[in-house]
Amino acid sequence: MRLISGRFAQVPRTLLLLTLLCLSACSSSFKPVKADILGGWKAEPFDFASLRIPLSPNFEVTDKALILIMPNARQEQRLNATTSQDDNVVLDIKDVPLDLRFYFESKDRMYFMVPLLRTKIFYTRVPVLAAH
Repeated sequence: MRLISGRFAQVPRTLLLLTLLCLSACSSSFKPVKADILGGWKAEPFDFASLRIPLSPNFEVTDKALILIMPNARQEQRLNATTSQDDNVVLDIKDVPLDLRFYFESKDRMYFMVPLLRTKIFYTRVPVLAAH
């Protein structure tokens, strides 16, 4: 085996270090727990051509409820359970035969994938929101 000398002697070591850093960064993605969804969430507007369209109300999640926050009202949906799995948290809504799955990009940003349309609605964490 021939040893590399001269100005390229550091290349294999540097390449190995960069590879390890990349692998470390890829493997350390945010893994939420169910408590990460608790609190207030503000929907980010959806960009469609020259329009910014609100596709979802803002909401708050507590241990027992999903609270939709609209300009003049708050609507509470009771929860059966909240579970976490990989990069997402699932809200099991009581009295409605569906679950809502939110995918986390970070502790303060998540999205909901709209079925069939494959459109993402993004939410940003905010302090608990007021009724108006």
